[in-house]
Amino acid sequence: MSDHKQDGVFNDSSNGVPSEAETSSLTESVDSSQPDTSRPSRIRSDEVLDLITSVENQLEQMRSAQSDRVTEIEDLESRRSRIDEQAGQIESRQQQLEQGECDLQERLEEFNARFEEFSESKRTMEEASARHLIDVEEHALRNSELDQREQKLDAMIQDIDQRRSEIEDSTRTLERDRAQFTSERAELEDDIRHAESAMETYQTRCSELETEVGQLRDRHDDIASRLEQSQTEFSASEDQRSGLQAELEQFRSDTLDLSDKLESAAGCIDELELNLESARGELRAIETERDSALEVVSARDQELSELQSNLELAMNRLQSLATAVAEQGPQLEEGAAAIALCRTQQDRLSALSTELESVRAQLQDPASTDPEGAVSEARAEIDRLRTDLEDSIPVDEHHRVVSALESRLASAPKSGGMSQDDENAFKAQLAEARAEVQVLQSHAAACETAIAEGKQKLIELQERNEQLENAESIDTDGLPEDAVRLREQAQRLSSFALHLQRRRSRLHSVRAALQQRGNSEAGGLAIDAEQDRTTRAGQEDLLRRRHELADLESQMLRRWASHGSVASVVRIATLLLIVAAASWFGVRFFAPGPVTTTALVRAQPVAGGSLDPERAAAWNTWHEAILKDPIFAKQVAERLASSPAGFTGGVDRLSGMLASGLSVTVPQPGLLQIKFDGTSRSESTRILENVVATLAGESQRQLPRRGDSARAEVLPSDGRLVTLDPIPVTGAQIQNAGFVFGGSVGVISLLGAGIYSRLRRSKRLFDENMGLEDSYVD
Repeated sequence: MSDHKQDGVFNDSSNGVPSEAETSSLTESVDSSQPDTSRPSRIRSDEVLDLITSVENQLEQMRSAQSDRVTEIEDLESRRSRIDEQAGQIESRQQQLEQGECDLQERLEEFNARFEEFSESKRTMEEASARHLIDVEEHALRNSELDQREQKLDAMIQDIDQRRSEIEDSTRTLERDRAQFTSERAELEDDIRHAESAMETYQTRCSELETEVGQLRDRHDDIASRLEQSQTEFSASEDQRSGLQAELEQFRSDTLDLSDKLESAAGCIDELELNLESARGELRAIETERDSALEVVSARDQELSELQSNLELAMNRLQSLATAVAEQGPQLEEGAAAIALCRTQQDRLSALSTELESVRAQLQDPASTDPEGAVSEARAEIDRLRTDLEDSIPVDEHHRVVSALESRLASAPKSGGMSQDDENAFKAQLAEARAEVQVLQSHAAACETAIAEGKQKLIELQERNEQLENAESIDTDGLPEDAVRLREQAQRLSSFALHLQRRRSRLHSVRAALQQRGNSEAGGLAIDAEQDRTTRAGQEDLLRRRHELADLESQMLRRWASHGSVASVVRIATLLLIVAAASWFGVRFFAPGPVTTTALVRAQPVAGGSLDPERAAAWNTWHEAILKDPIFAKQVAERLASSPAGFTGGVDRLSGMLASGLSVTVPQPGLLQIKFDGTSRSESTRILENVVATLAGESQRQLPRRGDSARAEVLPSDGRLVTLDPIPVTGAQIQNAGFVFGGSVGVISLLGAGIYSRLRRSKRLFDENMGLEDSYVD
């Protein structure tokens, strides 16, 4: 509580800086004196007295705080003396316990010696009784005495065993008391250290308080002198105050502007997030439509496969029907003809279905590249399909064949050699043939539907062809203004070029005629002057047209550049995001930093054994001790070296890694949690797996030597002995990812700069060539 008081009273006094109370009081006094310069000096002297009074109050508070510190120090001294007394009592108790342990050890040794003497005497008596068995009468009394002595010895042995168990219980009690004493002693030592550190802190704080009291006294004198100086500097501070107020107003206005900008930016961010969510929803809808379309396609494929399987089944059954009919005689020869007809129809139907699929695929093509060819091909395909369908076996022929077979079957005599079973089988095959006829009818209807769809597609293609033929006559009202102007300029240039070509040809003919006629030199000069004037006028018109085209081109390029700049910014931002993500995941994969693996080992009692808390604690102690044994580290190193992956470094490297990275915790008696810290995932996992495997084997091997009757069992997690803990995000990973990101951006920037310089050089050469051509034309 006194610390909080001190912190509240003295905030920044340790460095010689005036406290907040002093600063506020001084500021209030100065501010109160600023608004009215005509106040009398008496009011200012009252303010000085009030300031001195406040300083004296602060000094009184400091004195009370110092007295509280002295009281707390005295309490700490008394507590320290009590702790010293308790430590002395604990040491005396420890000495008593050690003395009792020594006494118990001596008694145990004495009992062991007496037990050995009794055992020796018993053996001696048994030998004496064996030697004197012949003289029964003489040794009858001795035998009875020996029996009595044996009974006494047995009783003494039982007493010794009981006392031994009591000694063992006392020893365990002493060990528990010793452990409790050790923990209590450690706690008391911690309390003593904390008390000593608190005492040193309080003493340091007291010295600081004394120093601060002296500083406050000096500051009190300085305040009195500065008060007089502040009265003279009041006028200058008034101007400074007005300037500060103006700066404060400017700062407030800037703050409001920044808050408005932040709100607008937040609104833009929210709008972008809404647009992103809507785009994601549209993407999900598109994916759903795509999945439904794929499901429809798969369903159609499944139906087609079912139809093909039904056709194959019908063929097999018709073949069996033909076999059964052939056995009945020549009166059923038409069954074979029906089979041949069905097979021919099946082949034709399969060919028709294949051709219909190809025609459907061709009809689905918009035929934007060659509409006339598509229309002619579609017409040819539809005619060919119609011809094939007409040439195929009609369904009525199947009905006729089936009816003939039924009539032959009905008119056939019962004694014609056909049994009742054959007749039933023949009827069943006829029923299957009827079903097959129905399937063929449905397939023929589907073919007719496909032909109708093909006709509809043909009509659409014809309409499309007419639209494409009329595309040249479409006016340019719907085109953009720039495109219309460019088209008009191109038409004028082409017409002007044709005009110049005609003029040039006429001039050549005139020049040839003039040379042939050999007119006078004056006439030739006049014609040459007219020719030059006409040529120059044409060139000027051509240059003017070219400049107009260049202006239009620059306008269009500026429009395209505005859209291209936005697209470039989006591409650069996307590229930077991709590089940042790749840098982060690359660093997390290749340089993850510290890696922690965990394994759980529990005590599993053997058959017929039990595990109480004392045995579980002993089991934990033994296994923790063996993990720190150098021989155990050597066994683990040998096991790692013999594994397929091998291990480099030997026992010394593994011992260092286990000493620095292996830690064992006890969640509960009979359960150990073993953790290993390393730098590689695979190596850390292999080392900890071999550690727990070696620990389980060593525990099983030394099970008869221990008294806990429990072996070590490794608890698997998700089918693995060792689990990899989540790798935390560290500052080193962020720093490495930043380095990788910066290097990647630098490399990409260098490549982009090189490509850009090459493009600029190519553009410069192109512009120079264009300039040369323009100068040549000029």
